[in-house]
Amino acid sequence: MLVLKPSGVHGVGVFTTARIQREAWLRLWQPDDWRFVAFAESDGDPALLEFRDIYCVRDASGYFCPLDFHRMSIGWYMNHSDEPNVRYRSKDDFEYFASRDIEAGEEITCDYRTLTPYESAPEAP
Repeated sequence: MLVLKPSGVHGVGVFTTARIQREAWLRLWQPDDWRFVAFAESDGDPALLEFRDIYCVRDASGYFCPLDFHRMSIGWYMNHSDEPNVRYRSKDDFEYFASRDIEAGEEITCDYRTLTPYESAPEAP
């Protein structure tokens, strides 16, 4: 089971209550729990302006954001790590898998640099 708890990385994070084996699929997202918002559209959306830098993933032409900021999948709370314990398979489905064994109580993290294909993103190691 995955739960939200205070994070030593930043704010709130996603934690596992049970051991997860390497390559196991993690259910971090509800189907269709995201939307794409172009830069021009995002500037006119007060809710998005407030939360886009916290929860949204930027790409070359806009942001991937929660469909509803009042009802977000647990995956939107994942924090960054240079040594993440999950990875995603493809940007088409955003399915995440354990990149190593993850112990109970450990925070689930991903490498944000792999989520931002726009040219000003920091390079992944």
